[in-house]
Amino acid sequence: MSLALPQIRPSLARTFASTPAAYAGSLKDRMAEIIPKEIENVKAVRAAHGGKSFGEVTVDQAYGGMRGIKVSSSASAQ
Repeated sequence: MSLALPQIRPSLARTFASTPAAYAGSLKDRMAEIIPKEIENVKAVRAAHGGKSFGEVTVDQAYGGMRGIKVSSSASAQ
């Protein structure tokens, strides 16, 4: 018994074949390109909105992690 492999549509095959060429740079190079822009974006958001709160937490606290955030213990958290 022979199992036939499904045929890939030519347009789909070209997409998969060309994908690696589109990302010829390494992951490290791509991250080096993206990270500085995102750092500047976070700095701008924190400068403009850092003191604003949503609920009992401020934007700065959300970016900074749990530091300085009062945590209440509840039955659902146990």
